[in-house]
Amino acid sequence: MPSATAEQFTVEEDSPRNCKRKKRRGPRLTGVSKQRKKANARERDRVNILNEYIQILRTLIPESQNTYRVTKFDVIVGAASYISQLSSILEEEEDDLVCKETDAEGHI
Repeated sequence: MPSATAEQFTVEEDSPRNCKRKKRRGPRLTGVSKQRKKANARERDRVNILNEYIQILRTLIPESQNTYRVTKFDVIVGAASYISQLSSILEEEEDDLVCKETDAEGHI
């Protein structure tokens, strides 16, 4: 086992493996680009929240007979239509109830 000489030690010390490498950094962000990055992050969050609520809405409305994936637009239109149908049913039930009450009062 040969012993290391002072000359070998300095050569190894200067080798590329032992040198500290500089980390590459992107360009420094200006005030405008920092604002843009924050705005982009806010928009991503907003879209993610919107997608979550549309997914919830998709589970609450009755499924159509279509086998294709329903778009966000279809979900919203379907939900509005479903709400309208439910409102119509409620109005009909209220009208029937009022008629029955009126008939019951007339027969007393």
